[in-house]
Amino acid sequence: MAVPERLILSDAAGHRSIAGAGHAHAFAHAVSLANVRAGLGVLFHDHSLVTDALVREAFETRLAEGNQFTQDSFWKNADDPATFLDDQMGVITIPTLIVWGGDDRIVPIADGRDFAAKIKGARLAIVPDSGHGPMIEKPHAFLDAVSGFLAAEH
Repeated sequence: MAVPERLILSDAAGHRSIAGAGHAHAFAHAVSLANVRAGLGVLFHDHSLVTDALVREAFETRLAEGNQFTQDSFWKNADDPATFLDDQMGVITIPTLIVWGGDDRIVPIADGRDFAAKIKGARLAIVPDSGHGPMIEKPHAFLDAVSGFLAAEH
């Protein structure tokens, strides 16, 4: 079995703080253009990215791929203690980079800091002016952090 040599977490869920966070309203409703727009408005820090074209594309993707099931399952189980991984972070022993959007409104930056504190030797890279999808909002900053991590000798 292959074992990873490194780990990158980006605005990762799994922390108990997400329970009862109140963001489910933007994601767990039936798929509609209005609900997709609301979800993207929470996802991105830069609301100018939430264009009519992006909303339509995200809407069509959700319908075509059926990935609304994933969204619904996540939010329905957000309060289940079995999904909390923050107390298990200490078992991670491989080099780990944690990349977080500095303005993430879905999973708080405090979770990223906590993950970094609990994973021995983990590095935290905060991407400023970015929400829950730093790889989309600030791809160059995201790639700089990831490329540096992957290029480094560990």
